[in-house]
Amino acid sequence: MTEENKDNVCPNKMSAFNSHRTITDIESVRPEEIIDFIPDAIFAIDLSGKVIAWNRAMEELTGTLGKDILGKGNYEHALPIYGARRPTLVDLVLKPDAKLKLNIRI
Repeated sequence: MTEENKDNVCPNKMSAFNSHRTITDIESVRPEEIIDFIPDAIFAIDLSGKVIAWNRAMEELTGTLGKDILGKGNYEHALPIYGARRPTLVDLVLKPDAKLKLNIRI
């Protein structure tokens, strides 16, 4: 690596992520920024069933803004997807012994 480009190790990837960031401050990136950067629709719930992450792709897919769903429980994450409060596959992962009625259709 030459002296002139050692500070700019991967300019294309960094500029795609966030043009004003440098490699030295990448450790200051918040998890929400990383999740929003992922092009796939992603949401996460905590162990109590409250929505803790809802990225931009999920907003585009469902039409529900993250600010409107973050922190909500009671199967709120299922409403924009199924139109009803109901357990989803993630609920079964969190409670594998629970007898959840999922009604999954493939």
